[in-house]
Amino acid sequence: MKRHKITEKLHTYNDVHAMLAAMKNIALMELHKLSGQRQRQRQVMNTIETAITDFLDFYPLPLETNHTITIVVGSERGFCGDFNNDLLRGVENACARNHTVLAVGSSLAERLKKNEYISLLPGPNIVEEIPQTLEMLADRISLEQPETPRTLIGITALFHDQNALIERCIAPLPQSDKPLPHRSSPPVLTLPITELAAGLMEQAILLSLQEVFTLSLTAENQRRVEHMESALHHLDEMTQALESELNKARQENIIQEIETILLNMTPTSELYAATEPEGQNKP
Repeated sequence: MKRHKITEKLHTYNDVHAMLAAMKNIALMELHKLSGQRQRQRQVMNTIETAITDFLDFYPLPLETNHTITIVVGSERGFCGDFNNDLLRGVENACARNHTVLAVGSSLAERLKKNEYISLLPGPNIVEEIPQTLEMLADRISLEQPETPRTLIGITALFHDQNALIERCIAPLPQSDKPLPHRSSPPVLTLPITELAAGLMEQAILLSLQEVFTLSLTAENQRRVEHMESALHHLDEMTQALESELNKARQENIIQEIETILLNMTPTSELYAATEPEGQNKP
């Protein structure tokens, strides 16, 4: 490979390295934001779960579930390894159980667009986009809600949490395992029982889904950081090999120049002969 081609390729490698490093830094910044978000969400979710458990302890509501929606949370962008491929088997299992499947994330949707029975929704790129995604998801779920007031749809979420693939029941909500203080009388209500129960469950479902998207986005960015680090390491090795090739090419060019100079040099005897005066007799 000629020197100028090697130099051009090195410039390209440097540009790619800068882009990969920027993507890695963005993912790290997003992980920092998501960490604080997860802590706040868990605190609020614990309060809601405690309130629901306390409420149901005195006002049990025998609600029926006749249909289940499986929400599969993939990534909106790529560069995160096999993040979306790992979810495909879960999609197949949900379809086999006759669940309504909602695939969230454009990168995941790209792999499922040929399946007309799966609804595809865009997902969040950053933590600030999670509320917008939840709003679209809530509108889509409301279309599946049966008209019977005491009949609910079951909601299951399939998502990544760090290195594990999690399937979590979102609705009906499991009661908290934490022991509650004994109460001799039921809580005083200012709303009708059914209205309060619906409001509590709606808030709990939205908070649960918000936590799911936060955990998934965290796992996605962790995968992206690992993917970028691996790519940067491989690029550094390629750059080092190319720089060695460039140094070798430079040395070869220098040697060729030296050989050319030596071949073009005039012999010393001829140089003396050229400097003697014409007609001078030799001794």
